[in-house]
Amino acid sequence: MNSGAFAREEVQISEGNVIFIGDLSPNDKLSFQPSQYCLTDENALFSGFSHRIHDTNVFWENEIKIPSKKFDQFYLFIGSYQKDLTTRIQKIGDCDPNTYGGTLREQQIRLDWLPPENRDQMGAPISWVPGITNRERLKDLEYFSVSGIRKLKLMSYVKKGEMIEVKVRNPLSLSLKNLTLVLHYEGGKGKPMPLYKRIEIPELAHKKRIKKTIPIFLKTSNHKNFRLEEIRLKMNSDEINIDAGYYLGKNG
Repeated sequence: MNSGAFAREEVQISEGNVIFIGDLSPNDKLSFQPSQYCLTDENALFSGFSHRIHDTNVFWENEIKIPSKKFDQFYLFIGSYQKDLTTRIQKIGDCDPNTYGGTLREQQIRLDWLPPENRDQMGAPISWVPGITNRERLKDLEYFSVSGIRKLKLMSYVKKGEMIEVKVRNPLSLSLKNLTLVLHYEGGKGKPMPLYKRIEIPELAHKKRIKKTIPIFLKTSNHKNFRLEEIRLKMNSDEINIDAGYYLGKNG
């Protein structure tokens, strides 16, 4: 499948399916994007999902070729949201929640670092060790079942001194409405803390581009020493969801 502009009928979206645009990340055992789960209510270890789009796990239908991870690559996924992760996990052994996690148990972990599987409906931690959770929580979460995929040119950025210039384009044959650029900064005195800024984009028509210039450092009196770590483009609608971005880290 080629990237570029396309009409909705060209991607053959059947009833009940939606478009999900984002960047793909591999899951791994004993990581903050866990591919295995140690269930506290069963003392059992389960294999989970191979990839996720930001916080949403992905299930691959049929014989879809899974793309390799690329820093600047975005994809258009066709599929549907399905509730209950337990329908796609498989038991692979036993585990002890009191010892599971290896070196992750020794780390000081922030709540916002934990994956959705580790936090209950109210956002409180089920466990501070990524991958330790329970069946009730997994049943409550959605995954995205992918029936089609293609590369997509959506965003790019370039660093210019202490600023970053972000370009967003709309390759779809319909307008994108109510987009948001979410800017994630880290900093503060002592233990680093997150700070989020938002840039609203009311509408982006087909083939149109916008450019935003973003400071790498925040220099207000209340927010000294905050550095840009991540840029994400978000949108939610009945037909199209977007959760795509770049993690810059200290290289931003």
